Amino acid sequence: MTGPTRRSILIASLAAMGSKAFGQEPSIDIDISELAIGETFMRDRGGKRLSVRRLAEDDFLVLDTRCTHLGCPVTAIASTGFAFRCFCHGSQFAADGTVLRGPAKRPLLRHAWKKVSRNTIRVFLSAE
Repeated sequence: MTGPTRRSILIASLAAMGSKAFGQEPSIDIDISELAIGETFMRDRGGKRLSVRRLAEDDFLVLDTRCTHLGCPVTAIASTGFAFRCFCHGSQFAADGTVLRGPAKRPLLRHAWKKVSRNTIRVFLSAE
């Protein structure tokens, strides 16, 4: 009986590292079949809470919903002059993630995405 080969160790190591071994960002697929143009929904995926807004038939805005001040979760607010609010320290963000009121100084993180089917987008979870 022989021990593990260099090849088997390398294959196991690459598998453990996942897609990052090949320089790819981790991604998640999100069903957008029930999202109408102009609507936004929040989804918890891949350890992140995301805001997904349909801007047009094939255009979306995907934001990370952690405040850029200290990382507290932001909440979507309906019928106000702003779209997101951090209840930890009061930062307010516009629907596109830009800062309206601090203490946050940076906008909410935008995630790249691509449409992979009629009802699904793949969101690339950017490293911070």
